[in-house]
Amino acid sequence: MASILKKINRNTLLIKDCGVEKIVIGKGIGFRANRHRQFNMELADQVFVLDTEEESKRFLKANSNNPYILKQFI
Repeated sequence: MASILKKINRNTLLIKDCGVEKIVIGKGIGFRANRHRQFNMELADQVFVLDTEEESKRFLKANSNNPYILKQFI
């Protein structure tokens, strides 16, 4: 199981799973989510992982005006 780090909105959470931070998206998954609670990965529709520092920098640069916009990098 993963641990919730931050609730971004009703449908988006920042979690830590096996020492890796991930952004998960799913209908209503953040509705009753609280920090440090366990999160069942089966509830997520999409999972985003920024593996490298380069991807993290690209993500931050692309979303510098609005940190809540999520983009999937190919």
